[in-house]
Amino acid sequence: MNQFGKTALHVCVEMNLQDQVLYLLFKGANQHMLDLEEKDCCDKAKENGLAKLIPEFNDCNIKKKIVPILFNGREPTHY
Repeated sequence: MNQFGKTALHVCVEMNLQDQVLYLLFKGANQHMLDLEEKDCCDKAKENGLAKLIPEFNDCNIKKKIVPILFNGREPTHY
């Protein structure tokens, strides 16, 4: 996770890197982790159209979203 709360999967989804996204999902990356913008990879994939190509991004709901724990061991204050 980087300083913006983005995982490798977040970055690849934002950059629309389909092969890398598929690889990360195959390796077990969690598409439900929220970034500091309070969006998970499903949200971002739906915004950029990647969800039409990768069905895993259509299996999301609010109950599956995961709030990250920051490096200091606390949750972000705006959650």
